[in-house]
Amino acid sequence: MRAVYRLAIVSHTHWDPEWYSTYQEYRIRLVKLMDKLLHILKTEPDYKHFMLDGQVSVIEDYLEIRPEKEEEIRDFVKSGRLLIGPWYILPEEFMVSPESHIRNLQLGHEMGGKLGGVMKVGYLCDMPGHISQLPQILRGFGIDSVFGVRGIQGYPATEKSEFTWRSPDGSEVLMICRGYNTIIELPADRSRALEMIERLGHDLSKSATTRHILLPDGDDHREPVAEIASLVHSLNGKLGDMEIVHTSLPAYIESVREERPKLAVHDGELRATKSSFIFTSGILATRMGLKTAHRQSEVLLEQWAEPFSAFSWLLSLQVLLPGGSTYPRALLRQSWKYLLRNNFHDVIYGGHVDGVTADAVNRYKASREISAWLTQEALYHIAGKIDTTGTLSCGNGLEPQPSGTIGESVPAGSEDFIVVFNPCGWANTEVIDVDFYADPASSGNLVIRDDNDEPIPFQLNHVELVHKLTSDKGLVDGKIWRQPGTEKRKFSISLLADSIPAIGYKCFSVTGAAEKTGTAGMLKTARVASFRGGTTRNLLFPESCTKADFSLLRIGERDCENEYLRLEINANGTLNITDKASENGDCPKRSGWTVPIFKGLNYFEDSGDVGDHYFYSPPGNDRVVTTLDEKAVVKLVRRGPVEAMYKIATKLRLPRISSEKGRSGRSVTCPVTSYISLRLGSKRVDITTVVNNRAKDHRLRVVFPTGIQSGHCYADSHFDVVKREISPPEQPGWLEQPSGMGPQRLFMSISDGDKGITLINKGIPQYEVSGDGTVYITLLRCISHLAKYYLPQYGGSGGMDFPVLATPGTQEPGEHTFRYSIYPHRGDWQSARSHLQAVSFNAGMKAMQTVGHGGELPSRLGFVSVSPPELVLSAVKRSEKGDGLIVRFHNSSGTSVTGSIRLFREFKEVCKVNLLEEPVEQDGVARRDNRSVEIAVGPHKIVTLKFVL
Repeated sequence: MRAVYRLAIVSHTHWDPEWYSTYQEYRIRLVKLMDKLLHILKTEPDYKHFMLDGQVSVIEDYLEIRPEKEEEIRDFVKSGRLLIGPWYILPEEFMVSPESHIRNLQLGHEMGGKLGGVMKVGYLCDMPGHISQLPQILRGFGIDSVFGVRGIQGYPATEKSEFTWRSPDGSEVLMICRGYNTIIELPADRSRALEMIERLGHDLSKSATTRHILLPDGDDHREPVAEIASLVHSLNGKLGDMEIVHTSLPAYIESVREERPKLAVHDGELRATKSSFIFTSGILATRMGLKTAHRQSEVLLEQWAEPFSAFSWLLSLQVLLPGGSTYPRALLRQSWKYLLRNNFHDVIYGGHVDGVTADAVNRYKASREISAWLTQEALYHIAGKIDTTGTLSCGNGLEPQPSGTIGESVPAGSEDFIVVFNPCGWANTEVIDVDFYADPASSGNLVIRDDNDEPIPFQLNHVELVHKLTSDKGLVDGKIWRQPGTEKRKFSISLLADSIPAIGYKCFSVTGAAEKTGTAGMLKTARVASFRGGTTRNLLFPESCTKADFSLLRIGERDCENEYLRLEINANGTLNITDKASENGDCPKRSGWTVPIFKGLNYFEDSGDVGDHYFYSPPGNDRVVTTLDEKAVVKLVRRGPVEAMYKIATKLRLPRISSEKGRSGRSVTCPVTSYISLRLGSKRVDITTVVNNRAKDHRLRVVFPTGIQSGHCYADSHFDVVKREISPPEQPGWLEQPSGMGPQRLFMSISDGDKGITLINKGIPQYEVSGDGTVYITLLRCISHLAKYYLPQYGGSGGMDFPVLATPGTQEPGEHTFRYSIYPHRGDWQSARSHLQAVSFNAGMKAMQTVGHGGELPSRLGFVSVSPPELVLSAVKRSEKGDGLIVRFHNSSGTSVTGSIRLFREFKEVCKVNLLEEPVEQDGVARRDNRSVEIAVGPHKIVTLKFVL
């Protein structure tokens, strides 16, 4: 009988380098597995293929212990019997940056290429859901097929095991949906094995679009079984209308393609839970400290260390390695590797034992230390090349402008300079905190001017005497040295850094610091109208400032306003925010439109949580506690011409512990302190909240009752902003019920078409929106165990066989700091350009102090500019090969735009490249002159340009 169905057995293991054991414990098991696998491949010629989980890091970990096996592995990879990659490590997709996915695949291809080549299949075996733009990312690496299971079934187009998955830009890949442990291990008994294969073949044929049926044979940490080849041989001829082959995943996919099935098409992200868990209620908020550390590490590496090291290299500056390479490629790569290791799904989403967290924290620390040092070195060397004398014409952004007057209005040697650096792809204005060091006798009667000799408003927040050492790398913290003559007076100031060029810098001169006028001359007092009018307030500000400098920032004891926002603090510590920009007519008004006013924002809600790392689970008879009825203590802690900051202290009286039956009667007090900042020129209210957690088994959220009625909200994702339902309907029979809790990257936003509000965060991934428009952002989940098999959320699945291990670290005791921002606006996120505010809030600016000197750079300069605002920059770096500069961005809008990219210096040629940085078709690229290029960018398209300089 001719076989109707062809059953493809693919042998593999899914290797978690860290989970319910630590990295080193698992590696001992890995060495045993790999030794056994290599022996099988050498001694069993009929054992055709083994797939090593789609991640090259497994080989890296093994070769550190068995380096002598490298050539043997290379031979098996080249022959196609051992399949590795394409990833460096299997990531969690939603909680890491989009650029991280690209570097992950780049590193996987680089390392895998040296070992014989990578498998060109987007292997997603255990990721809990999939981002919308992954097909486009994979296509950028020449990958046109994907294997996965979680988050897939539950959409109209995904009921079959094969379908077409399409990104917002139109990129398509073939998706294969099948559980990676369809066969965990075939029984040794031939009759039982035959029965299992027949049953699986007939069951899975119902969802197949071709006669080819995939049977993955493997599981978590499963060792290879040498007998599979002889078992397959013995079963063939006994399966009726089915035949069975031992093959590879790429070969199976090629067989499916050859039949050219008619496939349904799914557009966008995959987060359905009909037949698989994605754990939305739990993992997005478990071990929140890892998530905030991850964001800090990403920003420092992607937006500071990498681009500014590239500019330093372009300026032929010796960065870090005297006499060696001027670009610290190896160190940047190492920083990336530390960060990517923590991208592994069981690490970043917190589903692991406490020992894994300790290792992850150390990797974040290592990545940040490398990135911070490289950033400091790059900024220091760039600052050293700036002509601070004013004799060199300055650049306003990237265009030459008439000379400024720095160095002309004061005698030589009587001034220092602050160089402010902006990592954003557009000219940006922010109030930033700067530490300025001067002679210990300095009075602080400072005057700060920009490069047009205009006085700049700033305020003095704190003064202290410290010890600083001067080295060849500039001012270095030397408090522990206490050497004579190292005393410096440190002035902590807030400075209005206005119009700092795109991915560039601007110089500010500081004079008067050496004048011994005494402390009485540091500040002066003025009485100005409060924002309510009718009364006056006393303000303190530097002697150099005039009343005009702070006319747009008016400050009261519990209220303040700038040119865009009005802020009031209520008795319970909640915030009322009025969007003055809309009120004043900066935006067009519709009929019946009213001024956007948001009341009662930023209160705290706590509920019981007796779940595990994967699921939030409230106890029976839960008791919800909020700060709404608490009287807050409000103190104005910063008051000046550029910033008002309030300290709001409140507390939560929480049940000490919770159980499945309810929360305990005994309570503990958990202090919650928020620092609320409104700055000159800002359209945001920035918030830092510090929580001292003393309770167990609970979930803490910050709440924003927006009052906006809408069926949808928007969440920043990866090269995309995703529209999601606020209240998805229940789905009877689904393994995990749909949840209104969702992942966010930099922000989430809600709008009714007229008014909107965007909530920006720094590494706080979970949000939820209720039907009345109230937004909840999860700050802490405090739980006791890795898994609890008896939770109702598992639906009787036995906890997916997850180990029930105590994890006291996930009770999150002690102090935690969270940073987020409120951005009210007219219209939706796109018309309000929320993405620009979110990037600016996350990246910030940095300042470098320098002395007066000549140089080859003007007093302000933008290294790269990308416009229009719809084009969002994600990477500026040196090319992986050669001396090119890589500039990557994407179109955040749903319409085509013409982009303009301009460099600070001439380039020889420019070409469009894929994500492996290989040249592709140059359609839409037009060179304008020797420094700029225009390019047509389609909706939601990711573009990578390589400039040869």
